Amino acid sequence: MDAPKDVQHATIDCRVNAGNRIVLKGCAPSNMPREMLPSALCEFINKLPNKWPLCTSFFPEDMSSIVDAIANGTLVMCSDSSRMPTTCPGHGAAAWIMFDSATSEDCKGHCPTSGTARDINAHRSELQGIHTGLLALCAVCTHCNVWTGTMAVTWL
Repeated sequence: MDAPKDVQHATIDCRVNAGNRIVLKGCAPSNMPREMLPSALCEFINKLPNKWPLCTSFFPEDMSSIVDAIANGTLVMCSDSSRMPTTCPGHGAAAWIMFDSATSEDCKGHCPTSGTARDINAHRSELQGIHTGLLALCAVCTHCNVWTGTMAVTWL
């Protein structure tokens, strides 16, 4: 199966000496017509088909600092997770935060780890946090009409 001809590719700059950090760069047009977007980001997220990871997320009312941080390359996303196999077997949780390293303005959230009790492990919980942060970034970029930018991703 071949990729569509109009697919937009992002580049990943892996900085090995920077610890647990990758930098994502790239651009892609939104496939949703601008006039169909709700005026508030939370309304937009509520209309997403798989919104559950973002249901306990918090975004500033004024997203201009976050949008500028994406454009200026000062946005950082960090995530962490937890799993307590003895206390709460079969359960995990993840949290994420995106913040402008220049202004400290942030978006953040938390969610349970998806999957069955057999599926859930420390790695899946870590990936859930990264995935949810990237879902939030996608929602922000789509809603705020951000077409290009840079974000650093770290994990604990």
